[in-house]
Parts: sequence; structure tokens; C-alpha cells
Amino acid sequence: MFFHGPIDGEKAQALAAKISSDGAVFSKLPKALRSDLTTLAHASHAQRAADARTAKSTALNGGYGAAFQRGATALQDTSDYPVSTKLASEVKTDVASGNGIGDIGAKIATTVSEDHALFASLPKTLQSDVTTLAHAPASAQAADVQKIETSAIGGGYGKKLQSFARQLTGTAALHSQSGD
Repeated sequence: MFFHGPIDGEKAQALAAKISSDGAVFSKLPKALRSDLTTLAHASHAQRAADARTAKSTALNGGYGAAFQRGATALQDTSDYPVSTKLASEVKTDVASGNGIGDIGAKIATTVSEDHALFASLPKTLQSDVTTLAHAPASAQAADVQKIETSAIGGGYGKKLQSFARQLTGTAALHSQSGD
């Protein structure tokens, strides 16, 4: 939506509205990002795509901080993995409909394993871990997600995925160190 292909102003606005309405998440974002998301959430039909492009540009240029810049760059630089708009939409649905990290992870694992082009492009060890997570009982899902995260950060799936995982976890942990 923001980092793959043309920006869909309507979807970007809906996402901005959802993030803005989640006080726990919204309060942890940098002040500039909160401002841009609020602007986008309330933008007119004619202005919303331009506001989304502004948010994307600001993220890529470091306007929301180094961790968000790394995350935005990593999201934009995924040409090694064939992530289609359809797959991205399915993953968003998985996240929105999931109950906790284990359930969300299992849904995403199932979606990824069913996308044959993407799945085939993954390292064999990640394919195995994704398959295990996709078929795991609910009681094991959170631990399987943690195993994938730990393996990715530790380089168990290769340097590209290690770099990407580190960027994502740096973005997720950004505000445990920052007051803004």
C-alpha cells in the first residue's frame, strides 16, 4: 500500500484512521508520524493519496526517525521476494482477524505457504519453520513465532532476512527507548 506500487489513497486513509484510533499504538509513534497520520485520516478524497505519498517520503527520508527509515527502506526493498498486492492484502486480513501473536503468525504462515512463488523463494529452513507454524496447534503457535523471529534475527535464514528482521524489530522496539 505505501511501499509497493502505486499508493491507494482510500486504503492508506483507512489504515491511518485505524492506527489513529488505537490509542495504545498511536501514543507510541513519533510526534511527526502522529501528525501525518491524523492529517491523512481526515484528508479529503482528493488529498488522501498526496498525504499518503508525503508520509511515505517522510518515512524513507528519516523524518520519523532512523528506525522508521530503516523499516520503510526494508519494506520498499523486497524485490528478492515476490510479494504481490493480493498477498499483502491477505496478510493484512490475517493480522486484522487474528487473536494474539501466535494466531496471527499461524495465519500469515498459512498465507505465505499457499503463495507458491514466494514460498519457493524462501530459504529451506524458513520454509520448514513456516510449514511447522502453519500446522501448529494453538498452544505452540506463539513459541513457533518466537523461534522464527529468533532464527531470522540470528541469521538462521541468511543475511538478507537477518538484516530485514533486525530492521523490523528495531522499528517495533523504537519507542521502548524513546519518549516520543
